[in-house]
Amino acid sequence: MVALMSMLVQKFLSPVPGLHFSGFIAILMFGLTIAEAKGLNARQVASLVDEISLLPEEIKRILHEKQDEISKLAKNYTNYEHAIYLGRDVNYPIALEGLWNSRKFLTSMLTAIRLGN
Repeated sequence: MVALMSMLVQKFLSPVPGLHFSGFIAILMFGLTIAEAKGLNARQVASLVDEISLLPEEIKRILHEKQDEISKLAKNYTNYEHAIYLGRDVNYPIALEGLWNSRKFLTSMLTAIRLGN
């Protein structure tokens, strides 16, 4: 699953400016629908969809476990006026997600940069 996501991100997502993780999941689900229509085993598709459906709960669990660390980080960066989000390969969509989420409540300059090898 991780190898598939990595390949899809590198091939399709990285060249699309402004598309972030939630958009990537939507594209992945659409791709799985097409793959199933073209003959991919329904059990394989169901297994991948089951793994994807676990992501929200896994994210909630991690955020709950790391709540104290996240609060400390937030306090450290409260007074900064600018931010740069860096990402490489599969981490680039995560950087974009951070950028777009930060734009909801910050009016300062924000930048996301795709890192290469």
